[in-house]
Amino acid sequence: MQKIFSTQLNGIFTKIQQESEYAIEDAARLLAQTLISRGTVYFATKDEMKAIAAEGLNGAEAFPAAKELSDSDIPELTSTDIVIAATGFRDDEGLLGLIRKVKDQTETPVILLATRKKEGAPQEEEWDSYIPLHLRGGLVPFENGGRSGIPSAMAGLFAYHVICLTAKEILEEYE
Repeated sequence: MQKIFSTQLNGIFTKIQQESEYAIEDAARLLAQTLISRGTVYFATKDEMKAIAAEGLNGAEAFPAAKELSDSDIPELTSTDIVIAATGFRDDEGLLGLIRKVKDQTETPVILLATRKKEGAPQEEEWDSYIPLHLRGGLVPFENGGRSGIPSAMAGLFAYHVICLTAKEILEEYE
């Protein structure tokens, strides 16, 4: 089971890296611009995807100006800020409504890490950078036909770290 899970997870990481190369570059540029202009990095996450916000707010390489996005923050957002949003495997209508408000009412860029596509789900063209996490269900099959092991947060953290590393690379070139 462990070997199947790690092989499948590696496949997810590779797919994110290969199929979202340009979106990751775009996201990293937007993030680098926010950091250069000393803007705030906002996180819009819920459920298991809060791991991404925890990393950006409290991790070893947390952003100096970072906070969780709330409805009351929207009027204060500027074009020098950025929102990193991540949808989980469950329905995230409240979260999607919040970040759609950001897009409708501000000039603040939004990076969306999305777990899966379904009807009514956010479309790529709605966001400044859209990175699908390529999860459709559990990665490990069982004899009863079911599948288990849905690493939403792990896939989101992988995409998040790749964006951050690429942004650091951009910032090094800038200096």
